[in-house]
Amino acid sequence: MAGLRDDAAHLLRVAQQRHVALMDLAGRDSLTPVQYAVLLALTTAPGVDQRTVGELASLDKSTVGDVVSRLVRRGLVRRHRDPADGRRKLLHVTDDARRTVRAEVEHLKEIDARFLAPLPPPERHRLLRRLRAIAFADRVDPSTTMTGGDPAGISIDEIAWAFGRLVRICHQTHTAYWAEETGRRVTPVQYSVLGAMRGRDGIDQRTLGELVALDKATNADLVARMCERDLLRRTRDAGDARRYALRLTEAGAAVRAQVQPGADRALARLLAPLGDGERAEFLAAMRAVTSADAG
Repeated sequence: MAGLRDDAAHLLRVAQQRHVALMDLAGRDSLTPVQYAVLLALTTAPGVDQRTVGELASLDKSTVGDVVSRLVRRGLVRRHRDPADGRRKLLHVTDDARRTVRAEVEHLKEIDARFLAPLPPPERHRLLRRLRAIAFADRVDPSTTMTGGDPAGISIDEIAWAFGRLVRICHQTHTAYWAEETGRRVTPVQYSVLGAMRGRDGIDQRTLGELVALDKATNADLVARMCERDLLRRTRDAGDARRYALRLTEAGAAVRAQVQPGADRALARLLAPLGDGERAEFLAAMRAVTSADAG
């Protein structure tokens, strides 16, 4: 779909979900990407508090609190009171967590290399530089403020320039802009679905999922929710009773029209750190690494 292929937010979402899928295939000891980000931060900067971990891992307060609690329950993180401030808790990774992080750094380097393989080396560097510009447009990359790498050889440079990390932060940045500019009437993915449905009345759920790059389970749940809100309508196909045909409702078209100005502002804010020529090159590079053959 030409429109989504020119949408930086859509390309970032696809890159993140495919990166996560490759991590799962590589076997990550059942760690989620955010759990890994927290463990990596603590491996590199042990003994910091939860707020600092959130900053280092680029996670909001509620997310990092939930992740740390889960990691404590799994025995991967230890939490103890700061001797200098009884209200403050300091965090350390366990030996098991260190071993997990050391092993997974190499997995992630391989995954990043596979993702970036469609681009020649100079273009890879330019893409990473532009992702960093978007991710840290209004703040310093916290990984560069760490005092050193892990004794096992995890370098600050590897953390700062990791493709998967940068894509995750850019995607989070767009999500934050989206909430501010659109008022959360629909999610970015729902907005993409509404756009994909224009002029395509009667397509089936599988085709919609392919257009918007959604896996089967996510697509089914999303369509069901949008039908409940009367944004889409689903009916049995007259020619094939096993097939459901989807249609965009008047309410769905109206919501998309109402949200579009805010969506455009969110996207403009996301790409503001890049010049006009850089934006075109950035989109071309993201299309290359998120194509069906990438990875």
